[in-house]
Amino acid sequence: MAVDDDTLLDSSSSKKDAHVSSSEELAALDLQLSGLISSASSSKSPSSLSTSLESALALEKKARLSADLAPTKRCALAILEMCFNAKDWSLLMEHVVLLSKRRAQLKQVVASMVQKVMNEYLQKTPNLETKIKLIECLNGVAAGKIFVEMERARLTLQLARIHEEQGKIKEAGEVLQEVAVETFGAMAKTEKIAFILEQVRLALDRQDYVRAQILSRKVSHRAFADADESKDAEGKKKLSSVVQPPAEGTPSLLELKGMYHKLMIRYYMHDDEYLEACRQYQSLYEDARKAVSKGDEANADTMETDADAETYLPYLQRVCWLVCLSTSGPMQKSLLEQTRTDKAVRDMLPAHHELLTAFGNAEVIGWPELDAKISKALEKEINVFGAKGSDVRERRVGHLKQRVTEHGILVIAKYYRRITLTRVGELLGLSASDAEKRICTMVNEGHIACKIDRVVGVVDFATAKGESPAAVLDSYAASVRDVVGLVERSSHQISREMQRHGLASKA
Repeated sequence: MAVDDDTLLDSSSSKKDAHVSSSEELAALDLQLSGLISSASSSKSPSSLSTSLESALALEKKARLSADLAPTKRCALAILEMCFNAKDWSLLMEHVVLLSKRRAQLKQVVASMVQKVMNEYLQKTPNLETKIKLIECLNGVAAGKIFVEMERARLTLQLARIHEEQGKIKEAGEVLQEVAVETFGAMAKTEKIAFILEQVRLALDRQDYVRAQILSRKVSHRAFADADESKDAEGKKKLSSVVQPPAEGTPSLLELKGMYHKLMIRYYMHDDEYLEACRQYQSLYEDARKAVSKGDEANADTMETDADAETYLPYLQRVCWLVCLSTSGPMQKSLLEQTRTDKAVRDMLPAHHELLTAFGNAEVIGWPELDAKISKALEKEINVFGAKGSDVRERRVGHLKQRVTEHGILVIAKYYRRITLTRVGELLGLSASDAEKRICTMVNEGHIACKIDRVVGVVDFATAKGESPAAVLDSYAASVRDVVGLVERSSHQISREMQRHGLASKA
């Protein structure tokens, strides 16, 4: 059962001498503290402020040693208010640290001080330097204290954004990566995911791709299971008494899902992992299509307008390019067929549909003819192939040509038993040596199985078709085991017959 913070006591409150103030005592204390605050504010002399602070500190000490939560908290907050009203930020930070380190200080008092300064005073600092110092002061107070872990995470996020605005991307990433929010039980799921995605983004911005991958694994795909609903899981059901609501401005689960896919696209495209990037774009396309149909998938095609199509067509175009750039395999073939049969591709993207059809058919593709058909669409695609004239575009266009060649070799392996390297080169538009290199590469990668007689220049797909070397060795081993088993059974039967007829004794 959830209990309000004001009724929760520190472990020291279990002592027999713990005291709980009555309402009359609290009213008298409030009157006394308000008088001290007025006295410190009305008089501009430092001595008046110092006197008021000493009186409030004495009241705080008395309440703290009695383990009385309510008056201790009120005294501590009154002290901070005096410092804030005096606009003495150094004094404010000094008293935050002082009060948090006093003997037998209650956890709820420390938490209340950190929350008040963070929520009310932090945005009123006169300059950025003071704000940074105040954040660092609060982080120092909250360090190692589990009851203010959420406040420390939010303060660290603010500090990282300040560093980023100043152009210090490296410092921002290093500050933010120190906080492991996945262990925070009181933080809402959406806020956790948003924090981790911010860590991933900063890691990508400073080109630390190894750390970005490690951080991205903290977010499971199951975390977005409720993103397809009209409301987040936290909006449909009441939050647990332990879990606090997310901070203001935290994106919804559906928005976080889109952010996650876009960050993963940046990571996969850096390493040219086209199939994984294609799957991320496929998810973005499906989510955008569902948002357009507003859940009415049966009438989605009739309800869509040109403006609606513009929201998801860019994602679909990139899916088409990336599935063709991906290395051939079961998942690639499945995704290729699924995309090729999509009605939106057939009706709105004719050039892309022609490209997918060429890769889907069991026919050799001629690169010059294909390039003439898709050149205009390829020039416009900057997200996948990069800017015109860049090294990225040159490399990825080369990868597309390579996939066209690999598709042609797979088709040749399907229809031919024996074929000369010269003829393979003619079919693929390559020289015999280049065709041999591509075939050898595909054999090493396990896409095809064949033997090449380099003396006569013949590729033999018949001798190794359907069976890899490992499979052949396994069949030989199985045959040897069968023979050994037959020999053992025959020897056993011979021994039985000899014993039955007494031949063994005569021998």
